[in-house]
Amino acid sequence: PLYLDFLCQSDKLVDVVGISVRQDVVLSTLSEIYDVVETLQQAGLTNLRVRLKGWTEQGMQHSAFDTCRLSSRVGTYEELEQLQQILEKNGGCLYLDTDFSFAEVNRSFDSFKLARDASRGLEGAIVSLKSYDPVTLRRQTSMREGYVISPFSYVRFAERFLKGYDSGYSAFGLSWSRGSMYLLGDYDTDKEIDMDYASQITSSVFAMLQKHTDAGVLTDYGYDYVLPYVTDIVNSPLTCSYFTAESASVPLMQMVLSGAKGYTGPALNFTGARAQIAEMAATAAAPYYLLMTREDETLRDLGMQTEWYSLDYRKHLQDMISNCTSYQKTIGNVYGSTVTAYEWISDTVSVTSFADGSRIAVNRGSTEAA
Repeated sequence: PLYLDFLCQSDKLVDVVGISVRQDVVLSTLSEIYDVVETLQQAGLTNLRVRLKGWTEQGMQHSAFDTCRLSSRVGTYEELEQLQQILEKNGGCLYLDTDFSFAEVNRSFDSFKLARDASRGLEGAIVSLKSYDPVTLRRQTSMREGYVISPFSYVRFAERFLKGYDSGYSAFGLSWSRGSMYLLGDYDTDKEIDMDYASQITSSVFAMLQKHTDAGVLTDYGYDYVLPYVTDIVNSPLTCSYFTAESASVPLMQMVLSGAKGYTGPALNFTGARAQIAEMAATAAAPYYLLMTREDETLRDLGMQTEWYSLDYRKHLQDMISNCTSYQKTIGNVYGSTVTAYEWISDTVSVTSFADGSRIAVNRGSTEAA
C-alpha cells in the first residue's frame, strides 16, 4: 500500500477592529484529494490508504475531540463517500483522524473544562502546550498553545465522539494518531494517573474504536499496548534511536510487525526518499507521505512553515509516483510476509529473509557491493 495523510483545515488569528478572531483556513478539500487519488491510481498506484486530519469543524486547532461532524469548508458528506468508494474500488481505504490527547484551544462553550479535563504536573499546575521552533528550539508564544488532556477524560470524549460516528460515519476507518505516540500522566491528587495506568486507559479507548468500526483502526508509532486493536501503523521508526553504543541497527520492532500489521516509517517528503527508502526496503515497509492540496504559502500564513515544511502535493507528485512505482515493483511481492532473519554482511549491506523464502539485500553505501 501507499499511505497518505492530508491536512484539511486549520485556523489563524486575525485582527478585526482591534479584536483577535480565529479565521478558518482550508488546507485540502475532499474534491481536491479525490483528484490526487485519481491521478495516483491512473499512474498505477492503487491500494491507497488515506487519512484525513483536521477534517471536522474544529480543524487542526481543535478543542476536546468529542464531535464527529465534517467541516462544510472541507467538503460534503457525499464527497466523503465518493472518496471512500474510489479508494475501496482499488483496494484502498479511508481513515478519519481523532485526537483525545490534546486540546489545542479552549473555547468558551465547548465541553473541555480545565479543572476537570486538563492534566496536572507534579507541582500541581495545569500542563499547557506551546509549539516550538525546531531551528531555534524556542517556544512559540502566539497561537500554537493548548492543553494536555487527562487520560481520566479519554473515555468520556471518545464516547461522545463515537455517538456521532455511529450515526453516519461508521463506514469509514478510524485513527487516533497521537494515541500511541505519547503516554500522558495526570498527577492531580484526586487522580494520580501514571504512565502504566495511562497505557491501560489508552488501550481501552483503542478497543472502543475497534469495536465501533469494521474498516480498521490506524495510529502512529504503534507501541505494544495498542497493537491488538490497530490494523495499520504509520510513522514507525525504521531504525533504532542510536542513543546506544551500537555499530549497526537491527529492526526488531519491524520483525514483530511484519506479516501481522500494515506499517510504514516516517513521511518520505519529510525525511527524504533517498535516505529512507533503503531502510524501508530492509523490512519491506510501505511508503508514506504527508500532504495538502493548497500551496505551501498557506503554511507560512498560519505560522506553521517550520513545523510542516513543504506539504504541497504538486511539489512531490512526480517523485512520489516515480519512487513508489519503482519501490512497489521491487518490494511488492514480499510485502506482508513475516521477517524471519536479519543480518549485516558488511558495514553497509544487510540481508533480510522472509517466511516465503525471499531475501532482500540492501546496500546503503555509495558503491556497488557484490
